[in-house]
Amino acid sequence: MLLKKDDSLVLLVDVQEKLVPAISDSEAVIDRCAWVLKLANKMDVPVLASEHYPKGLGPIIAPLKLFFSSSNCVEKIHFSCMQEINYTRRLTTFKKNQLILIGIEAHVVCYKPQWN
Repeated sequence: MLLKKDDSLVLLVDVQEKLVPAISDSEAVIDRCAWVLKLANKMDVPVLASEHYPKGLGPIIAPLKLFFSSSNCVEKIHFSCMQEINYTRRLTTFKKNQLILIGIEAHVVCYKPQWN
């Protein structure tokens, strides 16, 4: 299936000041996230970002904050974005059916456990 611009939303997950140094090849991860975010901006694809406990882990790193509005950044305390009511509410306002996941542990953090 091909992505369609009008159906797409980029989800930037937890690329935060205190998490970035702990991941392998962090510069490459940041560069790839920036590339996707630049492309999203050029194509007018919206971006929704998450910050996991920013009081402790810091905000999303500065170079990536340039690509989305602060109103599209949701703080969370649950590991999974999908367990955070403010995140899921914001996500549904976009009315998109193709989600492009980027960031740290994005494949896990955007998972909704079946036991909820």
